[in-house]
Amino acid sequence: LLISNHPQNSSLVDWDLIADTEDHAVLAFTDVRSGPDLDVYAYRVDPSGAMVWGAHGVTLSNNNGDEANPRLCETSNGNFVCVWPNTTARTIQVQRLSALGSRLYVGDGLSIPGDGTDTPAFARVVAGDDSSVIVSWVRALAFAGTKHIHTQKFDAAGAPLWGAQRFVLFEAASLPIVHEPRLLPDGQGGALY
Repeated sequence: LLISNHPQNSSLVDWDLIADTEDHAVLAFTDVRSGPDLDVYAYRVDPSGAMVWGAHGVTLSNNNGDEANPRLCETSNGNFVCVWPNTTARTIQVQRLSALGSRLYVGDGLSIPGDGTDTPAFARVVAGDDSSVIVSWVRALAFAGTKHIHTQKFDAAGAPLWGAQRFVLFEAASLPIVHEPRLLPDGQGGALY
């Protein structure tokens, strides 16, 4: 089944695919259909192969930033949340979609800013309780410098639930470069890192 024949960059830089509770495939990836920089797109395909979110999917970002590595989850109320880094803006972006493919956060979604001049990367997302999500990311994408694990839980409206902008999960030492920590739901509204 051909999902997209839009032009790709020479590096696809990862993608994500999940099966939702209605046996649909939900896919997020980047391409260069809107210009030379990578933007993020999502598709939902029903069991018969029909494109629920249209032949060209849903545009999650359309800007001049370098974006890659989108990750998906389905929330407890049947929405979908996608997270990805924008290395130009030095943020982690969070966008929520309805089951019909409507973007529920304005623009490119919520922005989790980097810590100072750091560029956050390697974002992950899992469903929490009451339609919330838990997002984790590595503090900095760099060969040198401190690479710690940060996290936050967001309610359905996008408000942080664990205090300030971020919760520092691990800072005992620096992670090695391109280390992508895993994040799993714990089945009780929390997560295992």
